[in-house]
Amino acid sequence: SILCCTSMADSFSAALNSVNLGYDLGVSTNVGPLLLKEFDLTTEQLEVFLGSLNFWSIVGAIISPILSDRYGRRTTLRWAALGFLVGVVVCACAANFSTLMVGRMIVGIGVGVGEAIDPMYIAEITPAHIRGELVSWAEAGVAVGVVLGFASNLFGVGWRIMVALGVVLPVCMVVLSTWVLPESPRWLVAHH
Repeated sequence: SILCCTSMADSFSAALNSVNLGYDLGVSTNVGPLLLKEFDLTTEQLEVFLGSLNFWSIVGAIISPILSDRYGRRTTLRWAALGFLVGVVVCACAANFSTLMVGRMIVGIGVGVGEAIDPMYIAEITPAHIRGELVSWAEAGVAVGVVLGFASNLFGVGWRIMVALGVVLPVCMVVLSTWVLPESPRWLVAHH
């Protein structure tokens, strides 16, 4: 039962990375119309902004096995959170559309890596009898993030603050992946 509680806490922590993806998807819906006005975007530029996260997430998901097999699941989770953190800061401080898109690229790669690694990590650290339930937490994390992203509009703050609020979970994830989360036993066995 101690192993189950530890696995649940670690799985919850890892699923926070999935919340990042959901938050960015939700907040982008609110931010899009505001960007249209502030940067005087065309509808095509707005479409590129909104769709770019998905494109760059694919890139992140493709490179995630290479990173996680070489450097470990925990380290890869940390890098994904750091990528999201840096990308959010770049987006929140963007003075033009080009800078905004650089930030979106970094965010997209970060969430793509994180979204690919979260379920793998959770599956590798949990006992078989609760594995299915805990792996589903990664997907539930996306839904929670979307709700939080939509809710960011309720406070009547500017788009930069809505985007900047996205730094909270990546900071938590960096702390957790550095000092709390164990490395995956499967990865340790494969590399020792």
